[in-house]
Amino acid sequence: MRSASSSSTSVLRHRSPFIPTIPCPDCGRLVSRSVSGTAEHDGWVYYKCKKHGHGCNFWHWELEYVGYIVDNCVLLGDSAVDAIGWAEDRREALELIKAENEAMGEGPAARVQRQHDQKMHQVVKNMQALVDAVKKVQLLLMIIACILSLLLAMTVMKKN
Repeated sequence: MRSASSSSTSVLRHRSPFIPTIPCPDCGRLVSRSVSGTAEHDGWVYYKCKKHGHGCNFWHWELEYVGYIVDNCVLLGDSAVDAIGWAEDRREALELIKAENEAMGEGPAARVQRQHDQKMHQVVKNMQALVDAVKKVQLLLMIIACILSLLLAMTVMKKN
């Protein structure tokens, strides 16, 4: 695989490069891009054949996939340099996050639990906001009912 220095100057300025999906070299089906949700590789991007696990074995992490498409002349020139630099930088950032989490004593299971707790906290906040909104609507409906009752009473009194 060709290599590009992460410190090389890119015209992208922190934007992601175009990394094309290709037909699978093993079976011809289009390769797809996915993001790992496993505790071990949370947030890592990978590319795989849509038939992976069903008779096809094409599967690569993003950095290796970029190397593959550069080595096979799908990306050339500045596009290749940008894609390699981007993939290397992203890999370094994800590995740094993982190392920092482990240094703080937060292993994969604790990280998954923390993420779950954060999501549940957000769900509870959203539910509380919904309950508050329902209470406000109920109050408005009671006020409207009172106004309608007063209007009805005034109409009845005028008729009498």
